[in-house]
Amino acid sequence: MSSSSPPYQIAIDILPVGGRPCRRFQERIAEYAMDGRPRFEWEAMRHRMILHGDPMIVQVCSICPLNLLQGPEGCQGTLENFEVFLRAVARLAPESPWSELPLLQEPLSAEQTRNLYRELANLETVFASSPWKVAQLFRQGTPSLDEFPDGSTRPRFHAWNGESPPHLIASNEGYQLFLCPHGLIVKAHYEDPVPHAFQKLWRDAGGVFGQTSQGETIGFQMTMARYPEWDSEEPRAEGELVLTEMPAAEVFRDTLDMLAVFTGVAGEAETGFLLHPL
Repeated sequence: MSSSSPPYQIAIDILPVGGRPCRRFQERIAEYAMDGRPRFEWEAMRHRMILHGDPMIVQVCSICPLNLLQGPEGCQGTLENFEVFLRAVARLAPESPWSELPLLQEPLSAEQTRNLYRELANLETVFASSPWKVAQLFRQGTPSLDEFPDGSTRPRFHAWNGESPPHLIASNEGYQLFLCPHGLIVKAHYEDPVPHAFQKLWRDAGGVFGQTSQGETIGFQMTMARYPEWDSEEPRAEGELVLTEMPAAEVFRDTLDMLAVFTGVAGEAETGFLLHPL
């Protein structure tokens, strides 16, 4: 999934968790800065890991049950397109507690976290039966797929960002492509957009073309020696970009899974979690 939204950090609130193996390093002062600020051992360890590859943090985190992402400081991670997810919640499940989520630097309480975790099951049900606009990539009439190390695959698409104005999904030296609920907008740099909302774009040996909602086919001229492009992996390969719909649960699968893991484990540990923009 690609869209346009700043990343968010999600993290378990580890401070109330007494048995975590990192605690003694985070509470022990290693030195003091020139301004008198204490520098804790964990901060010094992180500095050594970044600069010199020191494995100490990796070793400490490897035995921690809160290490959800199985890496250094795996009790925290990054959520992509989280604001788009929140817009989807506001549209599809406005009564959900997730639509009123306080995005603060302070952690949510353990009780709030458990309530949000329980609500995810309801959100899954609503999202599974609710369509969401996407621009899906195809090759020779077959959906293009992202492949993952475990052998699973998912269709490749650009998701609508949940707002009315068209938003940018792809660009090159000659063209910009925008997505809105009504279609795909094509704009050459330094020119007005083509006055159509396209339901489909495709590239073949003859160039790049678009099909309007009225069924009209329009060809595009090269601008700055480039046609419109939408596939970041193989931008000049033959293929299609089609406006369609997918279940919101599939569009936001990564976000739903990440939220379920973090809120579930935090609730079991009798603590909360933090969620804020980076």
